[in-house]
Amino acid sequence: MTVEAGYHPLPMGQRANLIVRATEGDELYYSHWRANTLDSDLFWGPEAATAFARAQRSVDEGAEWLDEIWAEGGAVIDHVERVVLWFGGEDVAYDVPLRRVHLALMSECWPGWEVRWAHEHITQLAAHVGRSWHDLLTAEREPVEGDFRDEPFPVPGEHDGDLWLTSVLSMRTADGSWKVLGVDGPAHALALVGPALAERLAATPAPAAFDYAQHARALPTGCLHLDLASRRFELWVASPHADFERRLRDAWPGWEVRWHRDRFEAVTELLADRLVLPFDTEASLLAQVRAIALRESRDRSGLVPQLAAAPPMSAGTCEVGINPFALRDDPGPSPGPQAESAFDRLVERWRAKRRSS
Repeated sequence: MTVEAGYHPLPMGQRANLIVRATEGDELYYSHWRANTLDSDLFWGPEAATAFARAQRSVDEGAEWLDEIWAEGGAVIDHVERVVLWFGGEDVAYDVPLRRVHLALMSECWPGWEVRWAHEHITQLAAHVGRSWHDLLTAEREPVEGDFRDEPFPVPGEHDGDLWLTSVLSMRTADGSWKVLGVDGPAHALALVGPALAERLAATPAPAAFDYAQHARALPTGCLHLDLASRRFELWVASPHADFERRLRDAWPGWEVRWHRDRFEAVTELLADRLVLPFDTEASLLAQVRAIALRESRDRSGLVPQLAAAPPMSAGTCEVGINPFALRDDPGPSPGPQAESAFDRLVERWRAKRRSS
């Protein structure tokens, strides 16, 4: 179709693979729109989640395995081992405390099942069902702009609060001194820079302690720690990444590499009071999970022709190709009228278990 050129806020889609494993075999499905809503679509237990997965595009309708770039979410619903393994959900993908509460309450809806987060992305889903996953890998490392050897990191407080902090870098130098600072950049991409990152951090006049909570309201999405004396590199990241441990080891030859998945405590305990982080209250986290669980499920496919026909932000004309898969969405059913009281019972059971443990 021909539309006015310029910037159109066309949705990119949120592609996901869903695999149902049953005694009869594995069933592969594809959704163009559901990666960001999997935290809702999978929440209410195996029956509802399986029905949702089977409503998506089947192999006969064109479903194929997504690679690590295109897979923005995914799940294996394994009725044989009684495991649901998944990643996705725009609310929980980067917020570890929120995800922990979400998974705990979701587990209450999956009695007798194990609810797992797929830290290793689409490759972990493939490995779970016995599929070779190496062909699902793409670029060996994500590019990071800038020369990490020549320029120090900007230090918060020197730029009138204009920094958007997403990660924390810390270093214990060979003489035992410390550097800790917040930076604007994805932790997983910074980690793959390798030893040049240590050189850039060494050139940065960073403080020995950092109050991240003064600059951001949410926990960072990752934290990297470098110990120069022992040549040890430690990292936690909130988001999942394919074949990440091997890539880290390749990026840091001669270093001891420890990837703690999303267990931020492993790094923050090293820093002790040198790093102050912001944390939501339990009440706030429960309110956010409640909103996710009770979210109304809507068909998003109608957005594509509407936005393509909308006036652009600059002039001209161009040809725009629309992925035909984007014209179909298969949302799961919205929570029924009893969902609010059902959610409250989940919270009561979860709190009772915590009190008794």
